[in-house]
Amino acid sequence: EGYLKPQWMQDDGIHPNRDAQPFIADWMAKQLQPLVNHDS
Repeated sequence: EGYLKPQWMQDDGIHPNRDAQPFIADWMAKQLQPLVNHDS
């Protein structure tokens, strides 16, 4: 989804910039949450 926002990309068009980092962190947390075992 971040790639849909050109303002979140560095000039190389491949890597996200600083402004995209909070979105990436939130997205990754949502993706990983089902895999995290809080009981151990």
